[in-house]
Amino acid sequence: MNQVYRSSICILMGAFLSAGLFLNPVFAQGVTVKSAHPGYAQKVLIDNDKVRATETSWMPGAHGPSAALPARVLRALSGGTLTRIYPDGKTEATVWKTGEVKYFDATPEYAVKNTGKTKVVLYGVRPK
Repeated sequence: MNQVYRSSICILMGAFLSAGLFLNPVFAQGVTVKSAHPGYAQKVLIDNDKVRATETSWMPGAHGPSAALPARVLRALSGGTLTRIYPDGKTEATVWKTGEVKYFDATPEYAVKNTGKTKVVLYGVRPK
């Protein structure tokens, strides 16, 4: 009986460990990146060795961190006006219509601020 009990425990432990290996990548996705910028949030939908997909939102008046970004495709889930702010002070406004898709080449560092009156949500995909 003791041998049967040990064998059952080993099988169960193996099953739980195997499940952990398969489920861990699923739980790692869909993580919201915490930000020191109130009103700005970014949720990582998938991040692997080939692609990174995110959903980023800005409340009116909110701004995100400065970053240089690789080439990417963005789709407006909720439109509005976002303004790029470059380190030299130059600004560039972009108006997004809900459902609109845009492609951007790699860009130098800049921050983004929602200068409109509505919440803007963008879905972005960039290859690695």
